[in-house]
Order: sequence, then C-alpha cells, then structure tokens
Amino acid sequence: DQNGEWKLEGYEHFLVYQNRIRNFINILLDASYYEKRSSNIENLANFGLSPIENTNSKATQIELLTHSGKSLVSFNVGNYDIDLGRGAKGAFIRFNNSFQVWLAQIDFVDLDLDPKNWIYDTLWNLQWGRLIMVNNIKDIDTLANIAKELLNTHLDKAYLSLDNKKKVQTLHIISEENNKTDIIFYQVGNDYFAEYKFEDIAKSDLLQIFANYANGIFYKISAQAMEGIKNAVETTKGIK
Repeated sequence: DQNGEWKLEGYEHFLVYQNRIRNFINILLDASYYEKRSSNIENLANFGLSPIENTNSKATQIELLTHSGKSLVSFNVGNYDIDLGRGAKGAFIRFNNSFQVWLAQIDFVDLDLDPKNWIYDTLWNLQWGRLIMVNNIKDIDTLANIAKELLNTHLDKAYLSLDNKKKVQTLHIISEENNKTDIIFYQVGNDYFAEYKFEDIAKSDLLQIFANYANGIFYKISAQAMEGIKNAVETTKGIK
C-alpha cells in the first residue's frame, strides 16, 4: 500500500505478518537452479508438479505481480523441503508453459495457503504487548484469564459499518509501555462485533501499523467468544 506495508487481498483490514512475507520474498530472490530434471509430461506427478488444474495436484502456483498487475514471474512448486546436503534445501519447480522440471536450491519453510495464517486474526496478539491493566484490574491471574480469551478470539470478518448496533461491553486496555487501547463490543441481532479505539499507542510501532488497518472497522466474533470475554471480565469485578 501507500505506506509500504503488505496487504492480503480479501483481508485488507487485517494486519499482515509483514516479516513473514518479506522473508518469503527474500527466499525467492535467493533461489538458484540446482539440477535439471525431466521434461516429460508423464513424469510431472513424480515431482508433485501435475497441472494445478487437476483436482489431485499437489502443486502450488506462485506469481509475482507489479502494482499494476503485470506478471513478473510465474511458476509452480511441487515437492519441497528436499535435503540437498550441508543444510541446504531444495524444491521441484517448473515455469508456466513448460514441462521442464528443475530442482532449485530454495528453502521453503512452508507454503501455507490458508490466508488466516498470514494475518493477525485474533482480538489481541502478544506482539502488541502484555496486558498490564484492563478496566482498572491489575490482578495477574485474572488478567491472564482475560488475555487467554482475547488471544483465542478469532476475527471472522471485517465490516465498514453496522446498523442498529447495541454496545454490550468495553475493555479499557493498558498494555506494555503504557499503550492504551479500547475494544468496544456490539451486538446486532444474534451477532457480535468488536471495534478498536486507539487512545495512546505512540510507543508501539506494531499497534500503530494495526491502527491503519483497523480504525473505524467492526470485526465479527463468535457468540461463544463474546460469552467467554464477558465471563472473564465479570469474575474480576471487585479485584483491583
């Protein structure tokens, strides 16, 4: 985007694991040919490189595009994490419009295709800082219970606006380095949503980046998660 941060198509209002994507790009840039293999279409399946149009294909297509959508490079990855010796790893690849298979020296840690594993999709993340106080509660054990609920509450979908919303809960959070964030919960029918208000996050670069994604956005959470958060907070009433 215009701020130099990576975004995931379809999840524009979710904070992306920036370092994971940068590491992935660096891995691609460091790749090199290691060995030329078969060019027979009949042998593609042996390398995990059956055409991706095939239902049972194990191949993963990787394509790098310019901002305008022009393709820079496009290739398929088959079997990977192949031991090349001396700590080096390899993968079988083939480029589009070619049946030639190459063994490339490239260390793919993983090729996870689940978008949720490339974004921060929980209500709170420890990289944003440990909870120091929530709604004036400082007790370590009860803060741990609240943190457990927030860390395990997944954000299902982002909405730009909500009609007929009713506020049901607010968490005033102070995290490490005295960063202050409010999470406001709303109910619409049988559904629940969370909205972030960033009061003072000057000492957290990551929270500031997240604020660029999340300001004015309502994230849907499950009714079960909402109940867990309510219970965690209510059991702390009277404990300061």
